[in-house]
Amino acid sequence: MMKQLVREVKKRFDEIDIRAVCSPLRICPIGAHSDFQGGRVTGMTLNASVDMVYVPREDGYIEVHSLDFPDKEYFHLSHESDYVPGFWGNYLRGAVLALQQDYVLKKRFIWRC
Repeated sequence: MMKQLVREVKKRFDEIDIRAVCSPLRICPIGAHSDFQGGRVTGMTLNASVDMVYVPREDGYIEVHSLDFPDKEYFHLSHESDYVPGFWGNYLRGAVLALQQDYVLKKRFIWRC
């Protein structure tokens, strides 16, 4: 899947500095977040992952394209966007807002997954 994503970014955007991240999915059959409560964990990874290809960007905008959804997400780090019910981009904006609470984001990225 990762090779397909890199090919797609090169084909659509002709980018040079392409970077990739693979985040394996996991499950915990005895309960979600029991480790945060001091409980036992039987976490297991799955043969599935969230694969992301991205290109660094300096202008403060985040642009996201997905192979699974027809629309794209586009927003600026310094502007809080409105919540759009049912839109997958809400998760991305929420992750950026959560990171900004604890960190100064110094490098902006175009995420393409």
